[in-house]
Amino acid sequence: MPRKSKPPLPRPVALITGASAGIGRELARTFASHGFDLVVVARRRTRLAALKRQVESAHGVRVRIVEADLYDPEAAGRLQKSLARTPIDVLVNNAGTLEGGRFAGMDGARIGQMLQLNIGTLVALTHAFLPGMLRRSHGRIVNVASIAAFAPVPWLTVYAATKSFVLSFSEALAEELRGTGVSVTAVCPGLTNSEMADSALERAPELAPWRPWLFAEPSTVAEAAYDGCMKREELVVPGAANVFYGGLMKLTPRPARRRMTGLFSRVMR
Repeated sequence: MPRKSKPPLPRPVALITGASAGIGRELARTFASHGFDLVVVARRRTRLAALKRQVESAHGVRVRIVEADLYDPEAAGRLQKSLARTPIDVLVNNAGTLEGGRFAGMDGARIGQMLQLNIGTLVALTHAFLPGMLRRSHGRIVNVASIAAFAPVPWLTVYAATKSFVLSFSEALAEELRGTGVSVTAVCPGLTNSEMADSALERAPELAPWRPWLFAEPSTVAEAAYDGCMKREELVVPGAANVFYGGLMKLTPRPARRRMTGLFSRVMR
């Protein structure tokens, strides 16, 4: 009798938030190109549907769309329930928002939303999907922070503070999980071509002529993030200039850091 062929092993699954644009969209394409099925999460269903068609056609993987407003404090719990039967191998907390300007003049509601999305939802999603990874003794978590995490940034006061939280949280959790089979990678990109950058440049048009030289492509950031995640690196800083900046901030006294970052971020007033 002919031998029965073994059923193919299930593909690993990556859950990616903020997947409708920018770095998130490129992360989805990158993970799919390496054979991952995807769960892509964002508010804009039409964009997710277009991403699903493109990725499934190009890479032969399965893409599940989840339309969700991650500004909602209850969103993480609902997402966990909807994916209760789907083991998540890689959680990519990419969704985030940037609000700049003089702190006293910022809209209080927008500040609250930024805190919720950049910190609250990221922590809640990590807390929701980490136990399953620990039970399986296997998993990876990628938290997208920013080089703004390396120093206080005047006129980006709350945004930079949220990214400092993400970096500190990720590094502490990575150490806590050492030896469990679950890794945590913090990714700290610099200026990146995205809709978030478009919004920032509306406030700081002086930077627009420098965009081709100062802003990295999201695909480059996504590839660096994927490689670091697969190597279980705890910190990924894409780009030599950003690595230099991170090292410089470590060596610079805190008062000088504030003044240095303030000189650049002053355009966000």
